Amino acid sequence: QKKKKKKKKKKKGLIFPMITLGTGGLNGKTSYQVIKEAVLQFNYTAIDSARLYESETAVGTLMTENKKLRSRLFLVSKVAPTHLYFQAALDSVQQSLLAMKTNNIDLYTIHWPVCDGNLTFVDCRDNKDGKWQQAYDALSKLYGEGVILNIGLSFKK
Repeated sequence: QKKKKKKKKKKKGLIFPMITLGTGGLNGKTSYQVIKEAVLQFNYTAIDSARLYESETAVGTLMTENKKLRSRLFLVSKVAPTHLYFQAALDSVQQSLLAMKTNNIDLYTIHWPVCDGNLTFVDCRDNKDGKWQQAYDALSKLYGEGVILNIGLSFKK
């Protein structure tokens, strides 16, 4: 008589911390100090960073100082609207991983589904006609590899 293999059930659904530290608008030493204080003094368990915000390095510094923090932090980062084409999105994630000193990111979002050339802080000329679908395909590939644990989309109206 053959034994039936038990299938492992995959967890479904995302448990997202209710309170997340947003790092947009922070920079340099201020970014690091605010993140460190939020995590160590006020017990924040989620940090929303982005390469566009230049806050990922501060997260990485904190991870280097206290390696045990990673297990209790929910890390979020984003593909910038200037990196919507496939290879740029892959590169963006790899740079985020290096900057944040981690092997995976809990939630990686497409920051905006289009590059808005009307924004003064975004240069869309190098986007190479990238579409959000290309970035999504890149993130899906990394999701399959376990590098990204969840994929999201944030957008402005």
